[in-house]
Amino acid sequence: VFYTSLLLRIAFLSGGILGVWFIKRFKKSIKGFSFMSWLHWTFGIPPKHAKNLPHSSQRRWLP
Repeated sequence: VFYTSLLLRIAFLSGGILGVWFIKRFKKSIKGFSFMSWLHWTFGIPPKHAKNLPHSSQRRWLP
């Protein structure tokens, strides 16, 4: 019984740590995302105000 509860605690703790790590990584990856820039670069839809687009170094979804 002791080993089972210990293994469960370790599993939940490691799962929580990995979950927080994945969430932080995901938030960092979409930090520079702009929907209008994505529309412009993907479908060629011109933005209404081109000055509102983020700088090209912040467009992380481009190849």
